[in-house]
Amino acid sequence: MNLDFETSDSDDLDTVLSPPCSPVNTNINIVNTVAVHQIELDVQRARKCSYNYKKNVKDKRVYCIFCENLQTNFPRHVERKHALETEVRSFILLPKKSKERLRQLELLKNKGNFHYNKTILEKKKGSLIVGRRPTSSEKVAVNDYLPFTKRRNVQSQCAMLLQDTDDFKQLTAEVFIHMKYDNISFTAQNDKLICAFGARLLKNHREQHLKTYISQRMRQISKLLLILRTLVPELKNLEDFLVPQYFKTIVNAAKEISGYNETENSYIHPSIALKLGHTILQCADIIECQSIIQGSSQDKINKIKNFVTVFQKEWKFSISSNACQDLSKKKFNKTINLPDAKDITVLHNYLLNQIKNVTHLVDEQKEINQETYKLFCKTLLTQIILLNRRRSGEVERIQITDYLNRDKKKMQEEILKSLTEVESKLSNSFIRFEIRGKRGRGVPVLLTPDMKKSLDLMLDMRASVHIFEQNKNLFAIPYTAVGVYRGSDCLRSAAIKCGAAQPQLLTSTKLRKHVATITQLLNLTTNDREQLANFMGHDLAIHNEYYRLPDNTLQLSRVSKILLAAESGKINELKGKTLDEFDDIIIPNDLNESSSDEKEDDEKEDDTIENSDLFENHVRMNISETENSITVVAKKSKKRGDYIKWTMAEINAIKRSLGKFIALRKIPQQHDCLLAIKNEPILKNRDWKKIKFQVETVKLY
Repeated sequence: MNLDFETSDSDDLDTVLSPPCSPVNTNINIVNTVAVHQIELDVQRARKCSYNYKKNVKDKRVYCIFCENLQTNFPRHVERKHALETEVRSFILLPKKSKERLRQLELLKNKGNFHYNKTILEKKKGSLIVGRRPTSSEKVAVNDYLPFTKRRNVQSQCAMLLQDTDDFKQLTAEVFIHMKYDNISFTAQNDKLICAFGARLLKNHREQHLKTYISQRMRQISKLLLILRTLVPELKNLEDFLVPQYFKTIVNAAKEISGYNETENSYIHPSIALKLGHTILQCADIIECQSIIQGSSQDKINKIKNFVTVFQKEWKFSISSNACQDLSKKKFNKTINLPDAKDITVLHNYLLNQIKNVTHLVDEQKEINQETYKLFCKTLLTQIILLNRRRSGEVERIQITDYLNRDKKKMQEEILKSLTEVESKLSNSFIRFEIRGKRGRGVPVLLTPDMKKSLDLMLDMRASVHIFEQNKNLFAIPYTAVGVYRGSDCLRSAAIKCGAAQPQLLTSTKLRKHVATITQLLNLTTNDREQLANFMGHDLAIHNEYYRLPDNTLQLSRVSKILLAAESGKINELKGKTLDEFDDIIIPNDLNESSSDEKEDDEKEDDTIENSDLFENHVRMNISETENSITVVAKKSKKRGDYIKWTMAEINAIKRSLGKFIALRKIPQQHDCLLAIKNEPILKNRDWKKIKFQVETVKLY
């Protein structure tokens, strides 16, 4: 049940404050949260009629805001005693029982009751006026009631109306009003240290979309406090727990909230455990600063300093180390799927057709309405995300001033001359402006000439589709002060409609990784990679760690070459060569030139190698053209004109010097072959590699 103050105009909370009309059961269990709700507080209760127990006595009292007294018959009272008041005259002249008369009377009643209830809560003594009075036998609490409006899902806003402190006005107006209404939010609102922590975050994170982040951080520490209260019931405030003797209690609470499994020594939510560590340290920092500013005793300051010392030395062993390990383990063998180039092309062509159709409707047919504007906005927003590989949130929050105040100066002639012909043409046709990126850094946005033309046309439509002047966003929603179209939703919708094979992969994050993967296959200089990283909105280290080709692809395709070369003993031949030049040496065309005529007749072009010898499996490996698949095939041996047939004397020399390898069915290494050449003069005209592969043939004799 909520103290739901019904209101007649739900859009203006200053004028809609109203007394309770009918309690609403929100199934919220609120205990030990609001300090002002003591035993002295109660709610008005209904009495049953003596002659009919199914009916209540009509003795409900309403607060008159003019004479500041409780009245039982409010309409008659204001008509007789306050007829000269402006608010009363406005409804007296209206017909009785009309909807407008009842609405104005209800609004006047609500204003008085809300003022009375606020006073009761501040004094912490008295009975609240509620919308639907419980009977004397019903068990209800003051915390079960809130001011309520006719709109649903606004409990958080209503809860803010009952705040009896002005210490954190900005936090209340910008964060608490959007926070989910439950026991966790009440705990956060009534703990001064948690509020101070939220206020500190609010100073650094002024952007509108970061208010949710502040709310999450406050709710995390609020959940921790609720668990701490169950472990130590005599303490209620977070500040009381931040002393050395309760360090282990905090560790146990952090483990509980992050889903610690003592048997497996692992966390279900390791990131929450890590974030709580940072939050607790900041809260301790706030207490220390406030204690010094307020001139608190040295004993209190020393306690918090000792807590910080213990926390910094023991937290990593108790929580952080295992949590970091679990976080890393979750990334092991994680499949990374990137969008296919064909799907990106399909999406690109779809967006071009959409822009062309909408431009035709606006330019030629003059269909300027909210539907065409909405389609224009969503398509252009998706186009910018796709072209620039920008984060969807960054693009959707572009301001009009970012676009209009761009640098329109032409590039200097000397710089243009240093560019290639293609680079020069692109520089003259594209436009560039900067927007706010992650962590406040400026990131560039590039627009093609067609996109610029479409964007200018969309800006001209703003007045015709009722975009408010105070909404400075480029992709603003009509009739809203700050509303914008969500980039992720627009991109997802376009990916589905365009007919892509895997639309779930066409997200802004995967598109960013896709372009980084492609550029890794190019021979970019360090300076080029730095420019790309700056354009993407992060530094080169982040680019290398998170946005490059997946490790499994690298290890399968490129690192394996190095390992094969090291195992084959050909490192000396690969000196000064790039990995791309390894192919001819690691997998030569004449691998099987030493095979005998009998073996050549038996081999077929695509037979699968069944030999268990490791080296033979490696050197006869052929990478299939099918992406992500590896097929091991035996190459058909080729006849060469310079082939010299092995003599019986040479074969006998091989049997004498390399007999143990023939008996064990092993391939000799380089030093074994060189030693055989030294011991058998007849082999001096043979290359050691020829001898090595001839051992395979000798085994068949």
